[in-house]
Amino acid sequence: MIDTDDILEHIGAAAGIWCAADTDTPDLAAAADLVVARGLRDISVAPAAVPIVWPWLEHTNVQIAARFYLSPASRVATFDDVSDIAARINSAFKQGASAAQVFMRLADVVSFVQNMSPIRSDLFFNKDLVIGLNIGEINPSDWAELIENLNQIGASLLLVLPQDRGLKSDFVGRVYGLLDGPVERFNGALHWCLGAGQARAEQVVRLATAMQPQIISRLKFWVM
Repeated sequence: MIDTDDILEHIGAAAGIWCAADTDTPDLAAAADLVVARGLRDISVAPAAVPIVWPWLEHTNVQIAARFYLSPASRVATFDDVSDIAARINSAFKQGASAAQVFMRLADVVSFVQNMSPIRSDLFFNKDLVIGLNIGEINPSDWAELIENLNQIGASLLLVLPQDRGLKSDFVGRVYGLLDGPVERFNGALHWCLGAGQARAEQVVRLATAMQPQIISRLKFWVM
C-alpha cells in the first residue's frame, strides 16, 4: 500500500482505505490499524480478506466492504451470474462485511438490477449495496437511466478511473455531465476510486462544491 498520509490529511473522514486483492495479512492488519487511528469509517477488501480484518474491526464503527466482480466476457449478465454473486455476498456478510461493492460493465446494470431486485431487501437487510462502474464507459446521455436503475435497487455508486489518460479521459467532462442535473435525482452516496494522488479527487470536490453543494456530505474517496 502506498504512503497515504498526504491524501488522508487532505480528504479527511470522507476517505476509505482500499486494500488490493493480493494484500498480505501483515498489510491488512496495518490497514485496519490505519483506519482506526485516523478515525475513518470504511475499508474495502477482497472477500477472502473479510474474516482476516474482522477481528481487528468488530468492536469499532468501521464498515468492511467486500468487492465482487460481475464480468461475463461477451454477453449480458444472466440470472445465474447474479445468483452466484448474491451467494458470495451473503457469505461475506456472515463473515463480517457490512457492504458489498459489485463492479460491472455499464451494459450489465439493467440485467443486474432486474435479477437482484427480488432478493435485494432480504440480502442487504441493514447492509449497503454499491455498484462500481468505470467512469470512462459513461457518456452524458447514460446518466439519467443509470441513476434510475440505481434508485430502483437502492444502491450507491462507485466510479473508478482505472487508467488516467489525462485530457483524453475527459474526466472533468464526465463528472460535469453527472453533476449537471442527473445527480439531483440520485438517492445514494457517490464513491470515487481515482488512483494514486489527490488531483482527481480535488477536481470532483471543486465541481461538486460549485454545482451541487448539497451532495458534498455524500462523497467518499477510496485511497489505495
